[in-house]
Amino acid sequence: MKIKNLELKNFRPYLGDIQISFPDIETSPIYLIHGHNGYGKTSLLLALNWCLYGHKTQKTAYEYFNTISREENRPVMSVSIDLVDEEKSISVVRKIQCSSPVHTSKDLAATDLLFFENQKKKQVQDTQVLQELINEILPFEASQFSFFDGERIEVYSSGQAAEATKTAISSVLGLTLISQAKEDAEKLINEIDKDRRRLLEKEGKGADIAQNMQDIDREIEDAKSQKNRLEESSKSLASQEFDLHQQLSNQESAKTLLDDIKKSRSKKIELEKQKNQLIVEDIRNATRLLYLEILEPVIERQKKVSQKRRQEIMSIHFDTVRNDISKEILKSIEESGICICGRKADATHLKEIKKILKYQDMKINSDDSAYGLDFLSYLIETFDISLSARHQSLSYGEISAKLANLENDIDEIATSIASKENMLMGSDEEAIETLSKQLDKVRKDKSQAEREIGSLQKTLEDLANRKRQLEKEISQISGQVQGLDLLTAQVALLNKSADAFGEIVDRASKAKQQDIQESSSKYFRKITNKIHAYERMIINSDFSFGIETANNIRPPMELISAGEKQVTALSFILGLSEYTRRQAPIFMDTPMGRLDETHRRNAAKVLLELANSGQQIILLVTDTDMAFGVYDILKPAIGAEFEIVHNQTNLTSNIVRRA
Repeated sequence: MKIKNLELKNFRPYLGDIQISFPDIETSPIYLIHGHNGYGKTSLLLALNWCLYGHKTQKTAYEYFNTISREENRPVMSVSIDLVDEEKSISVVRKIQCSSPVHTSKDLAATDLLFFENQKKKQVQDTQVLQELINEILPFEASQFSFFDGERIEVYSSGQAAEATKTAISSVLGLTLISQAKEDAEKLINEIDKDRRRLLEKEGKGADIAQNMQDIDREIEDAKSQKNRLEESSKSLASQEFDLHQQLSNQESAKTLLDDIKKSRSKKIELEKQKNQLIVEDIRNATRLLYLEILEPVIERQKKVSQKRRQEIMSIHFDTVRNDISKEILKSIEESGICICGRKADATHLKEIKKILKYQDMKINSDDSAYGLDFLSYLIETFDISLSARHQSLSYGEISAKLANLENDIDEIATSIASKENMLMGSDEEAIETLSKQLDKVRKDKSQAEREIGSLQKTLEDLANRKRQLEKEISQISGQVQGLDLLTAQVALLNKSADAFGEIVDRASKAKQQDIQESSSKYFRKITNKIHAYERMIINSDFSFGIETANNIRPPMELISAGEKQVTALSFILGLSEYTRRQAPIFMDTPMGRLDETHRRNAAKVLLELANSGQQIILLVTDTDMAFGVYDILKPAIGAEFEIVHNQTNLTSNIVRRA
């Protein structure tokens, strides 16, 4: 079964006629309806449920009626759904048409319910018959696991999961009537108890029992009333927790942007420092060394010339020194007449010594040679220093290019900062901190409410035990009071009936618990981000959830993260939906609130598999829900996308199709 069209008129924020047509329901069965929180996503889910199953109270219908349209002369609120179920086309229309403006719930006209099959209207007098036709197509119990929002997931991942899980399983198994019969039996017991108390009050001893019974009943009623209020409060807190978490998730994106902006600003400051250094120091130095870039070939050439001249001067200087030493040696030999080798120095011997020492009778100006050598060494050293400074420093062109790159980088960072500041839309760290504090408070209040609910449950069990003890006392005196036997027998019978109905629900739920657990585990294994660590999800005997690892270890759920708890809840809902064997559309309102990137992608893959198997999936989403690659995963099967457009002036919404 698939939804072909959904039409709303004056339903909650949707003023006037709103129509959503879902094309390509066979080939591309995924549809996205985008909208910010508070724009009317949840209202679409409520409209769907109201059209198919109606409202419990006139107050609910009144709250559904668009506030502006209530003031019209003949206000109308309606929702219609066109369904395709195999070979049949079905249309359901629920409408309230009033003859005058609606100021209170008492001004509402009766609700009309229309049912069309293959465009032929079903003509019946009793609308309950039409409701039964709808329930045959899609029972209300089964629909709650096809049409659901994040709040329902929150309930199954909270401290109330066990009771909620049991109720959900019994609901899917069609045990609602039996559960109702149990409640009816308990109401009858209370009524008969009142009659018994009146009889007992006529007796001395019985009067004390009657008073005790009355006190216990009053305590039970008070405890039940407190428990119901706390459960409603806990549900409300769970809803607030989900909404705040959604807002904080959106703000987390803002926080990421704020962190990015902070880092970008730091980077910009660093780059600007580098730019200033280039301008103040490097450009100035490069300007001074610019002439070296021009003169470098000349300097290199002059360096080579100077090196060659220095070599020549060093050679001359060497010859001068050698000749001076030779001259001193010869002078010493001539004066002593004896060679340093011990021979007598004659003319022939002196000639030979001069030849060996390469002595020449010539005048060499060694001072000039030394002066020239010092000058050339200094000149060459100066050339080397200049060339080294040139090679170790960036050229003017290189510095100019680096400066241009820095300026481009600074401009890009400035543009990025401006863009991210626009995306913030007024979010700041203070807003994020405020939301975090609110979320912490709601969680503490919710945890406190759940503890008090547990305490009240224990109180009710203790009171029930005390009442059973009083029942024994009543049995002992029942023969002494006329009519008491009959009433006591009726109470006993109703108690047994109520216990029997409860046992039927409990046993039937446990009998199918394993099957539902297997269906849920199939989805759990696909969605969990610890695919090699977790083996399955468990529905315990008390209907609480658990997780089993590949090593058959079951870690305490207290140690499981909020995201992993949400995975178990989502897996349970999808498992129940599959177990119903109903090919109903999945209509999900922001179901991925606490899931991390991996869980979201895995959940998207599961939804794509369901779509490829023929399941229609309509997702009410924010941009955050489609982040982390979720959109890319779903894209091959997306048939159409819609946008909820909100008018801030009159707080109404419209829906347009995205191009």
